[in-house]
Amino acid sequence: MEGILRGKEMDKIEEIYKKAYDLSSNVVYFPVRHHSPACSFHLKKVIDAYKPQVILIEGPSDANSVIPYIGDEDTEAPVCIYYSYTDEKKLVTEGGEKYKCYYPFLDYSPELLAIRESKKRNILAEFIDLPYGEILINSEEGKGLRKTEEKNSYNDDYLFQKSKFINSLCEKQGCRSFNELWEMLFEIDGLKIETDSFMKNMIAFCYLSRCFESEEMLKEDGCIAREKYMASKIREFTSKYNKILVVTGGFHTSGLIQLSSENIEIKLHNISEKNIGAYAMIYSFEESDQLSGYASGMPYPAFYQRIWNNLCEEIENPYEKAVLHFIVRCGRNMRNSVGGLSTADEIEALNMAKGLQSLRSKSECGVYELQDAVRATYIKGELNMASDAPLLDLLKLLRGKGIGRLCSNAKVPPIVLDFRELCSRYKIKVNSTLKQELVLDLYKSNKHKEISEFLHRMKFLNTGFCLNVKGPDFINKKDVNLIRETWNYKWSVNLESSLIENSVYGGTVKEAVESLLLKKLSSNSSDSGAMSEGLIEAFMMGYKDIILNALSTIKDIVINDNNFYSVAECTYNIYFLHSGNILFSASQDENISKLLVQCYNKAVTLVPELYAVPEEEENKIIDKLKNLYHICLEPEFEAHIDIFNETPLPYVRGVSDSHKIRDFGFLLKEALWAIINKSSPNTALEGAALGLLLGFNEVDTSYILKKAEGYLYGTGEKFLNSAAFLKGLFSTARDVVLSEEKMIIGIDNVLKNLNEEDFLRLLPELRLSFSFFAPNEINQIGKSISEHYGISERKLFNVEAVDPEELNLAVELDKLGKEALRELGLLNE
Repeated sequence: MEGILRGKEMDKIEEIYKKAYDLSSNVVYFPVRHHSPACSFHLKKVIDAYKPQVILIEGPSDANSVIPYIGDEDTEAPVCIYYSYTDEKKLVTEGGEKYKCYYPFLDYSPELLAIRESKKRNILAEFIDLPYGEILINSEEGKGLRKTEEKNSYNDDYLFQKSKFINSLCEKQGCRSFNELWEMLFEIDGLKIETDSFMKNMIAFCYLSRCFESEEMLKEDGCIAREKYMASKIREFTSKYNKILVVTGGFHTSGLIQLSSENIEIKLHNISEKNIGAYAMIYSFEESDQLSGYASGMPYPAFYQRIWNNLCEEIENPYEKAVLHFIVRCGRNMRNSVGGLSTADEIEALNMAKGLQSLRSKSECGVYELQDAVRATYIKGELNMASDAPLLDLLKLLRGKGIGRLCSNAKVPPIVLDFRELCSRYKIKVNSTLKQELVLDLYKSNKHKEISEFLHRMKFLNTGFCLNVKGPDFINKKDVNLIRETWNYKWSVNLESSLIENSVYGGTVKEAVESLLLKKLSSNSSDSGAMSEGLIEAFMMGYKDIILNALSTIKDIVINDNNFYSVAECTYNIYFLHSGNILFSASQDENISKLLVQCYNKAVTLVPELYAVPEEEENKIIDKLKNLYHICLEPEFEAHIDIFNETPLPYVRGVSDSHKIRDFGFLLKEALWAIINKSSPNTALEGAALGLLLGFNEVDTSYILKKAEGYLYGTGEKFLNSAAFLKGLFSTARDVVLSEEKMIIGIDNVLKNLNEEDFLRLLPELRLSFSFFAPNEINQIGKSISEHYGISERKLFNVEAVDPEELNLAVELDKLGKEALRELGLLNE
């Protein structure tokens, strides 16, 4: 390393080194890269030699209460500290957002080793960085911990990754990435040298990386404010202890030493405790892997875990042994899956890795030689999806499937404990990051119904824990006839962080969901459609009391809601609520039935006013009319016909208020007639209304054909509205075109008489109108057309495609012809 870093900066590096690593001094600074086995290896030696009275660690200081749980003997890495900050006072941005980040620990993380060693030696370990919220306040937008990434990590190596010095060093050393350079110089070679040489190399590497960053950039990233605070905390401890070990990211070491002689005062903002949070959490190798999107630390956690285990067991050539381990495991997996690999291939892979080690002047082969060796020896023939299997399997092995465990006395919100207890009760596996499948029989097993309600609650909380991939979906009105649910679920770090965030709403999953559900319902107190959807969610999650309490509220909302779409949506939702209640409890709820009839009644009274609905809304209105049609055909509602007669009726043809209605669909029929009888109704709505009336047997096909001919053989605007009319008609009664030859001939007349401009104008609606037909029905229509023109079906469909060259030639000829006509004055455009 010294041979690489010679130059005028070496005197400065020597100065920093002497101040940092003097075991006779009252403060020793140990620079680390987060999650580095080599750094942990040498840190252990420094702790043994220096015997500190206190260890100060880089980490937001508002999580010092969590350190005992992280260092507990029963805690198994990987674990992390979850930080959250709610910017209630808008100190970060004017938006007052909520922020979160993770501080992960692996067995070979120097910070975790420092915590564990402090516990063994019964000395204090403390985080000394700015509180998380203060770091955010002191960082510019898009910088430091305010980067807009899904998984922000407190320990972020991006300052190394983008360093001009390191990029230049990578090029000089022939390394493809910073991680490969780091492994070569520090993880492999760093184990072969004494601790003082390792320290000097670390300080040089980190100092020169920092030299390429401006003071302004460091300030924007929050580095300056953080280092000032850490320096002030170190100064505080020097008055209490004689031997202090400071463990921080190497990037900060020179900055802290420079500030050590300055008298610094830091003023913190008055942030309420309710707006900050710090909890110990389970973590996983998958979440820790840099290649999975985690910004901090090194990739391939399972590989470096193997290195650390070898170091702890004092195995000779720890890297070579680890490379051999993964070569054998990958080879065994390939033999068991795709085959084609032998022991000879594994031997060749190891020889290849060692050969690359020699070629690259490394003391041992590492993970990059391992990957290159597997690529060269395990992949046979051309690289494709099948032959790529060894590399994909190796990457999975290098990442690992490990998941941590917290000690039983770790302080976590009650909602997290409730979640774990429920998973244990329902035998839901949360000790693996692999995706699991669960099939539930909703109608035969009460326990399965309970599990379904629990999973729906977890989905409602947006934890990312589970996904309903199959089964009845009452919210989206799909597959409601299915009797089983299929769920996929998977543990992730976002799961527990989401539960922690939701802990303010309740101590259990059920309580938190109930609070959020009531909040959602109250926020939709003027929208009957949205509120009724909330009731279906309540039903699927098992909140029957909420449903019963909300029925009267929805009734009042519907009375005052004059938006047809909202009321119709509410009607349809209550219908599914009614159906689901019967399916799951095998009984009718009189209150839900009455509300359904009342919602239906109100929706129908609003139908006549839809005749002038804007074109952009007509499709969704037609869907709601179809929903009302299907509801009123349910025979079970005939028993509730008297509810209609309890409410004053709108004006209907030939019926006075004194008459009693005996037909549940009577009002809808009259409302549809009201649309059709308007002087200038929305054309698509008129077609849809006619189709529904055909279903009611209120009209016959001859009546519809007469109406259709008025459009299909009309002129002007009437003719141009034909596509919209067909769209509406086919959406509710597509069988008309299948049974009536006159309809097909009329449509053909439209297509024949359209000029190009009008055709392009009508094309979208024409396409949409025929989208209501199934493929076999389209074939039937095609057959009818072929018969109409006397063309055999075979000839109709066996049309030879025009050669592209001929088509291009025709276009060019057409262009030349137009130009010639223009020159002759025969064509004006």
